[in-house]
Amino acid sequence: MKEASSKQPSYFGDCPHCGTLLGFGHSPETCEKRVLDPTKEELERLIEASDMLWVVLANVSGGDWKLQSEEWQEAAIRWRDNYFSSLKPFRKVKI
Repeated sequence: MKEASSKQPSYFGDCPHCGTLLGFGHSPETCEKRVLDPTKEELERLIEASDMLWVVLANVSGGDWKLQSEEWQEAAIRWRDNYFSSLKPFRKVKI
C-alpha cells in the first residue's frame, strides 16, 4: 500500500483572490479569480509592458509605418487605438 504524502504546501490561510482556504489543490497563483483581481505588482507589470510595447511599435521603421505591409499597418493602428483608449481608466487606478 502506498503511503500518503505528508508534504504540506508552503503557505496556509485564505486565498487573497477568492477567500478559499489555501493548501491542498488551491493556490493564489492558480486561482481563477486572480485574473479578475490582479495584485498591485501584476497591474504595474501589465502597464509597464503595454507602455514598452507602444514604444517599440511606434518606432518600427524609424516611425515610418508606411514602410511596413498594409496588413502590419492595420494591426498596428488597431493596437495603437486600443492602447490609447485604455490609458484613462487604467491610469486612474491607484497602485
